[in-house]
Amino acid sequence: MPYVDPGERVPRFPPTARCEHRRPGQSAWVTDEGSDRRTRVTVLVALAANLVIAVAKAIGGLAAGSPALLSEAAHSVADSLNEVFLLAALRRSRRPADRRHPFGYGKERFFWSLLAAVGIFVMGGCFSFFQGFEALASGAKEELGGSGKAAVARELGCDVVIDRRSEDVVAAVKEATGGRGADVIYDPVGGEAYAQSAKVVAFEGRIVVVGFASGTIPSPGLNHALVKNYSILGLHWGLYNTKNPKLVQHCHEQLTELAARGAIKPLVSERVPLGGAAAAVQKVADGLTTGRIAVVLEEAA
Repeated sequence: MPYVDPGERVPRFPPTARCEHRRPGQSAWVTDEGSDRRTRVTVLVALAANLVIAVAKAIGGLAAGSPALLSEAAHSVADSLNEVFLLAALRRSRRPADRRHPFGYGKERFFWSLLAAVGIFVMGGCFSFFQGFEALASGAKEELGGSGKAAVARELGCDVVIDRRSEDVVAAVKEATGGRGADVIYDPVGGEAYAQSAKVVAFEGRIVVVGFASGTIPSPGLNHALVKNYSILGLHWGLYNTKNPKLVQHCHEQLTELAARGAIKPLVSERVPLGGAAAAVQKVADGLTTGRIAVVLEEAA
């Protein structure tokens, strides 16, 4: 029988694997060095990508004054910290067994992975609370409607203007149409606006779904459409560029001709230089505009 020095370790696993000490009846913790190396490379690549994304979002948010982009930048920073926790998990879990930890540190990676999972939740939540308190302190409020915009619509000649914030939309439409309802409803908002549209659409009317500015995509009740005999039409303007580009050109020519005759006159509420384009887009996204914002190119010096 070969003699084995008590101080010498006898390898029981391939060179690419490592097993910590174990007692009889307990499972061994085996760590594959090749697998860990591949995991480490993946985490490092993800860390570098998240840092680049975080910097890009932060620059864009500061340049445009966009809280949404700054919030996204904070989330990317949280993602980057998660990768740091995962790297710590890989490093610390590979420490050899000692007297205090006779089974090694393999399971420590679970603790650091838990920190990574909780970290993104805590940081995202804290930033959301910060934005909320900042909005309350500054008196910021949603401006996606209201009496000011209703007054502009009346000045432009609308026959019936309904302020959704202070009036019952369904009752007002029923009253204006003698209980019949609206024949065609143009809905770029979705959410609660679509639910109101379904209540006020006329017999054999049409609801034209254009977008979901409210952020909520409605789930139409087809049984309701059947009972009231109305149609739900989707209008994706961009798809016409692929399916029927000639129709897009035709519509453009017709609109241009109407504008040249003065039959239509789009409301341009503000004109900004090219340098203010990003801030102007953010104002539109925040619902702080009435009508169009035109970006005017500066004349060459």
